[in-house]
Amino acid sequence: MGQTTAITLADAQATPVNHVFNPSSFDVATSTVWLTDTSRTNAVGFWRISIQTTQPKQVSDDSVYRVRVGLHEPSLEIPSTTGNSAGYVAGPRVAYTVRAFIEFVVPARATLQERKDIYKMASNLADNTQIKSAVEDLVQLN
Repeated sequence: MGQTTAITLADAQATPVNHVFNPSSFDVATSTVWLTDTSRTNAVGFWRISIQTTQPKQVSDDSVYRVRVGLHEPSLEIPSTTGNSAGYVAGPRVAYTVRAFIEFVVPARATLQERKDIYKMASNLADNTQIKSAVEDLVQLN
């Protein structure tokens, strides 16, 4: 089993900011490691990366390995600063979460070169102008 280390990702701000995601937990039931960027002001809004790896129970010609990676970026509602008549001010809560997932399904029979190819091409696909436009500008592709 590989040791998880910090992952640093730059955001898309005019002056990009690096976000460092440090390993924070491991869910044994789902074989998912979670990494967390704790730079947000509230833990409810911490950005997270999930990495789930699934291996076949028994390796055979039709077995597959799966790697599912997720990036989770919650946006917080801005609570009222005035509070109610009793002066209670609610804490922040998640309004919505923007997510991205990529899943690699790798047959046990795949060669190292095939695994390298799918990883490289999937990485390049995310940077394709059509994909970028579909995500950033919400363009419907047809």
